[in-house]
Amino acid sequence: MDKIVILDDIENKIMQYIVDDDIQMLSKLHAAIGSKEFRKRIYSSIRQINRCEKNKIKIEMAFGDYYKNLEDETINRYSSLTGVTSKQQAEDEINKNRVSINKYVRMSDIPNRDEILEECEAFHNDKSLEMTTAAFMRYTYKERNKDIATPQLPDEKYRIIYADPPWKYDKGKELSTFKYGDVDKHYPPMEIDEICALKINNIADSDCVLFLWTTAPKLPEGLKVIESWGFQYKTNVVWDKIKHNFGFYFSIRHEHLLIAGIGKSTPDIKKLHDSVISIERSKSHSEKPDHFRKLIDELYPTGNRIELFPRGNLPENWDRWGGEL
Repeated sequence: MDKIVILDDIENKIMQYIVDDDIQMLSKLHAAIGSKEFRKRIYSSIRQINRCEKNKIKIEMAFGDYYKNLEDETINRYSSLTGVTSKQQAEDEINKNRVSINKYVRMSDIPNRDEILEECEAFHNDKSLEMTTAAFMRYTYKERNKDIATPQLPDEKYRIIYADPPWKYDKGKELSTFKYGDVDKHYPPMEIDEICALKINNIADSDCVLFLWTTAPKLPEGLKVIESWGFQYKTNVVWDKIKHNFGFYFSIRHEHLLIAGIGKSTPDIKKLHDSVISIERSKSHSEKPDHFRKLIDELYPTGNRIELFPRGNLPENWDRWGGEL
């Protein structure tokens, strides 16, 4: 069968399955498009590659729409079509391809997403570049933020600063994005020099404590950031995420919460906590457990506090700066 005919047939099926809310057939089609066998049959040019990827992305956005319309443990109109009656069942069906449902929900929330997807395909075709979901998310971020300047740091002074910088990992180097997943899908990564150049010392009180997240491969960069921001390294806490991740030397299942200070930075509450905290990680990329923020509040009950590059909502007593896509 002609490759163009196959692609036309796939697009017609996707449209029909979306109209019918047939999540199971969409899931099967999504897996088929991404298979090696299908790639060998269809992928003979960049334009055909990108047309296939565009269809795969359409399915992923439909996954997000579908998931948001389901109510937990409630039988609704979808059940008569698919037999899927809860968010957990939908997540199980969609995650057969081992991709987090949270990404699909973010994709489904993109304003003017169909228009941006067409523009993204044309852009990659013109440049003879392969379009992927990660490339689409990068393109989306640039389009949504091309006229937006980096927000100014607040004028307030803070006693407690809690930061989770968007570390950039180089492809083909110590952390490959093929293995770990491209962070561009979730938020714009920053070069180490960009992070160091942030004038965080300008918002630090004369007595200030900094809590800085870093991964094991980025530990030297974390220490460099501490020094660049005008703090002195004190100690660190290890978050044992329980679930294993990828790695080249070991399966890395922990992150470091570095602690640094300016002036007097020791806790108000003289209670020693275990330096290794075991909490199973969530499925959301880079999301940190609320336990750590609550622990900071417990140790430092007074003083202004701000979280830099937060993921999700914060308690009312916390200010925020930056954030994810």
